[in-house]
Amino acid sequence: MKKDLFDLAKENGYTDEEFVNEIAQCYGTHTSLIMDKMGSGITIEHNVEFEDHTINIQCRKIIKDTRTLN
Repeated sequence: MKKDLFDLAKENGYTDEEFVNEIAQCYGTHTSLIMDKMGSGITIEHNVEFEDHTINIQCRKIIKDTRTLN
C-alpha cells in the first residue's frame, strides 16, 4: 500500500489538523513576498521536517487580474 503525506504525518505524531496547519503556515509567511516578485502568481514552498526525512511541498497559484482598463 502506498503511503500518502497524511500517513507519514500520523507515523510522526501529527494529527491531520496539525499537519494541515503546518502546511498552511507557509501561506501567511511567504505569499506576499513571492507574489511581489512573480506578479502573475504565487509559488509557495514549505518544508515539513520529520525525524528521518523532509517533505518539500510546492504549490503554484496563478492570480488573474480581473481589473479592466478604462
